[in-house]
Amino acid sequence: MKRALRLIPLLLLAACTGKGNTGRTDADPALVAQVPWLNGAPALTDPSTMGPVVPTLPVYPPIREGLADPGSRVKFDTEAHRDVACAALEGIELSSWQHDFEPPGGVADRAGLAQFFSAYDDKTDGSWHVPGDVAWYRGISGTRDTALWGLAADRIEGGPSCDGAVNNWALHIKGGRFNYYGGGAEHPLSLDCKNSDPASEACAMKVDAVGDGRPDQALNASSYDGVAFWARRGPDGASGLMVNLQDKYTSDRLARTDPVGPGVGYCQRIKQCAPTCTNGGECLPTVSNDEGESDFRCVPPGVNPGDPGVRPADLTNNYEAALLQQLYPPCGVNTCDPPSYDADIDYTNTQCKPYNFTGLEENYWCFGDKPPAAPDERCGDGFVSNISLSTDWQFYKLPFDRFQQVGFAKKVPPFDVPQKTLYSIAFLFSVGYTDFYVDNLSFYRNQ
Repeated sequence: MKRALRLIPLLLLAACTGKGNTGRTDADPALVAQVPWLNGAPALTDPSTMGPVVPTLPVYPPIREGLADPGSRVKFDTEAHRDVACAALEGIELSSWQHDFEPPGGVADRAGLAQFFSAYDDKTDGSWHVPGDVAWYRGISGTRDTALWGLAADRIEGGPSCDGAVNNWALHIKGGRFNYYGGGAEHPLSLDCKNSDPASEACAMKVDAVGDGRPDQALNASSYDGVAFWARRGPDGASGLMVNLQDKYTSDRLARTDPVGPGVGYCQRIKQCAPTCTNGGECLPTVSNDEGESDFRCVPPGVNPGDPGVRPADLTNNYEAALLQQLYPPCGVNTCDPPSYDADIDYTNTQCKPYNFTGLEENYWCFGDKPPAAPDERCGDGFVSNISLSTDWQFYKLPFDRFQQVGFAKKVPPFDVPQKTLYSIAFLFSVGYTDFYVDNLSFYRNQ
């Protein structure tokens, strides 16, 4: 059952109280209204629907000192400015596969879209990242089309353009403060073939990296020399940014068991969990479908988990289910349950239990009879290249041979070429605050 998510007037949210001598203060309700998925704080509740309060359009709250963005001194508004700014593209050829983050299909009343991108962070208490999925913002039209999932892009002025074409949108990730490892925005590459012309370059590069015909596939980008894009940062964002490539040997997704067959075995998956609600909610049984079946979810104090606005809405609507999975996560006996829109055989019927890796790493993990994988067998240690950002737009071309594993998980076989089976690309940010823009992402080859 779908319910509109309406914004409570901020005048009603002005009060903010502390928690005594616990050393922890409540999150600012005005910030929670703008970022309902703020770590460690439950989403606000609209009393008229008992559903979560979500802004109608993406909001980018200030971070750190809240400095005003001076904008880029590198301009693209005249032919002379473009000649200077675009000199870095001389001697290379860009792929027709690209992400410019403009509104899909040229529809003016839609927001820009980072199609098939998703973002995550390290769950530091009080931290947050924006934006959310484009379909979570009800003020953006056409976002319930299944072809449109991904992060909402941000409107910019005078974005990178070497041919004089208008560029009004870019991927913009902002948030903080992150104290553990940071986070990232990731994009599975083969999905770009999903809604495009079968003769497109993304489809032509698509390969069955695993070899068993599963839907999760990869791209063979070995005809190119590297990755290219434009990027800049806001004044309060860190200058460091990492570009991460996952291939068939390192990808968590390609290692998962699929209905077609088991995981490929190049690396092993691991899933961390929390035995209690970490968002300040209460773990209560919530009606999950029209048959009256229940699961346990973290809901705000005082909320009746049986209210229609709290239940996981229309489970056939992936956007509704994904938003409520984010705001009201499973807990208790359902902590490790995969979401309805992304069934995961590997974690079905697992429990959230503590495990100690010889005293070096102790935490809670989702596992059954078999213990979680040791660090040197795990997935996720992809190929990384570091860049340094300024507040000006800059063109980056990163050759594939510049990417190296970090060394925290399983090592890939020697002499393998990662670009032959690329599963995903991600932009990773580290501890502290992040505020970065990326535009016109593509592959390149030297001429």
